[in-house]
Order: sequence, then structure tokens, then C-alpha cells
Amino acid sequence: MSEISGRYRTIAEAFTARVDGIRSEQWNAQTPCAEWDARQLLEHVVSVHRMATAGLAGEPPPEAEPGEDLVAA
Repeated sequence: MSEISGRYRTIAEAFTARVDGIRSEQWNAQTPCAEWDARQLLEHVVSVHRMATAGLAGEPPPEAEPGEDLVAA
């Protein structure tokens, strides 16, 4: 594993742990970015990762499904 891959894995695992710790009543909580709540931040992270991985594969990113389980995504 390259150094970059290792760092990404560490960051991704820490982010996943934080997301897994969000209780249902916290999804509407404000984030440090005044325009986003916790759910919107996770939607953003998921969509950016989809765009990046699709771009690397030379494909268009998949569309988010209404009511999609963002934690699973």
C-alpha cells in the first residue's frame, strides 16, 4: 500500500467512525459550515467520492437515490 493510500484509509476509517456515531436526532444538527447540517455534509462527502471514483474510471457519477441510506453509501 502506498503512503497516500495508507493516509486515505486512516482518514476514511476515522470519518466512518464519526458517521457511525451519529444518533438519529443529530442528523439535523448544524455543522461548522453555516449552510449545512450533518445530513447535508454527509451527502456532499458521498457525492464527491462518487464523482472522484467515477472520474478515475472514465464514467459519469451515479445519481443519488431519493431516501438513500447515506451511512451505507
